[in-house]
Amino acid sequence: MKAVLHAVLIFAAVTTAASLSAQINKDAYKQRSEMMKFNKKLQDAKVSKASKNRAKEDKKDGWKASGSMPLEQQYERAAVYENSFEDDMVTPKFVSGEGQSVAGVYDGAKMQALELARQTLIGSIETDITQLVDNNISNEQISSDDANTVVKTLNRSKSIMSKKLGQTIPAIERYRKLPNGNYEVYIRTFYSMDRAREISKAVLRAELEKESEDLAKKLDKMLGW
Repeated sequence: MKAVLHAVLIFAAVTTAASLSAQINKDAYKQRSEMMKFNKKLQDAKVSKASKNRAKEDKKDGWKASGSMPLEQQYERAAVYENSFEDDMVTPKFVSGEGQSVAGVYDGAKMQALELARQTLIGSIETDITQLVDNNISNEQISSDDANTVVKTLNRSKSIMSKKLGQTIPAIERYRKLPNGNYEVYIRTFYSMDRAREISKAVLRAELEKESEDLAKKLDKMLGW
C-alpha cells in the first residue's frame, strides 16, 4: 500500500512539473512573439536627435549595427522600451540586460554577449525578489532562516530561469573590429517585466518545494507583485 501511495505521489509531482514547464515555455514563446511584433512597429518610428547623436558618436568609435536596422533606430527602440511604464507611471513594463564580449570570430563574441545580457537580466529580477524577501523579514512575515533558504534557492535557480526565458530579442546589437583582429560585440535586450517575474516565481517555487512545501506556499504571499 505504501509503495502504491509513493508511486502516486511521484506521478503527481512529475505531472505537475511537466505542466508547469509547458506553461512556462508557452509564456516564453508568447513573449517572443509580442516582442517581435513590437520591434517591427518600431522600425518606422521617428528617430530623436538624442538617438542620432549617440549613433554618430559610436560610429566614430568604430561601432557598426548588426542586422538591417541602423544604430540610430536601435537606440530609439531601446529608448521606447526604457520609457514604457505601467499605469502607475513608476513600475517599468520591461526589464533589461546587457552584455559585451570580445572573441576571435563575430559569432563567438555575439553568443557570449547575448548570454551575459540574459544573465544581467535575470540579475535584475533576482534583486527584485531579494528586496521583497528582505521586506518580509522586516515585517516579521518570514524568519531569517527561511529567507536564507529562499535566497540560496534563488541563486541556484538562476541558470534554470535563464533557460526558461527562451530566446530573447536584442534591442541593441552592435559590433566593431578591434586592431588585433578580434570582434567586440555589445547587446542589450529587453523582456516583459510581468512575464519575467512569472517565470522566475514559477521556477523558484518549484525549486523551493524540494526544500520545504510550507516555504513554497509562503513564497506566493511574499511575491505578491
